[in-house]
Amino acid sequence: MTGVDGVARVRVVDRGIGIPAHKQDVIFERYERAAPKNHYGGFGLGLWITRRTLQEMGGTIRVESEEGAGAMFEVELPRRRAEDATGASGAAEKAPAAASPTPPDPPRA
Repeated sequence: MTGVDGVARVRVVDRGIGIPAHKQDVIFERYERAAPKNHYGGFGLGLWITRRTLQEMGGTIRVESEEGAGAMFEVELPRRRAEDATGASGAAEKAPAAASPTPPDPPRA
């Protein structure tokens, strides 16, 4: 983990099967996967949820990978000073809740 230029960065590296270049953009979409579901578990929601959560906080996630050589995911979040996160009274400011529709359930196979 590093924190430079007002941004906190976290990198996670694995030595797994890697992600083919043509899948690296789609793995962040809802219900998308890089690996066949009959070989690896999951619903294809984890990276989508992660990306959406980071976007709500002003952050990003990216991946670097080569098939057969593992992957590196990097998360970046803006850093805030303690006085930036509190109001004049010292209480944390609360942002209005964003109205986001609940996604429909996926079709059943």
